Amino acid sequence: MPQTKLIFFYFFHGRHVAVLASGLTKESEIPPAEIDRAMARKRLFEQDPNGHSYEETEDSRPH
Repeated sequence: MPQTKLIFFYFFHGRHVAVLASGLTKESEIPPAEIDRAMARKRLFEQDPNGHSYEETEDSRPH
């Protein structure tokens, strides 16, 4: 059975948070556009971490 290879681009924010910037299945070479997309998302996050974050609270959980 063929295996699917998954590629994830991530970076760390502080010491306790990993941010997933992009993910894809790898079929051959990684397209440069995917690397550019992940880097752009990293820059956007770094400009406004709170605006690009989600923190679950007691009120935000489904009842």
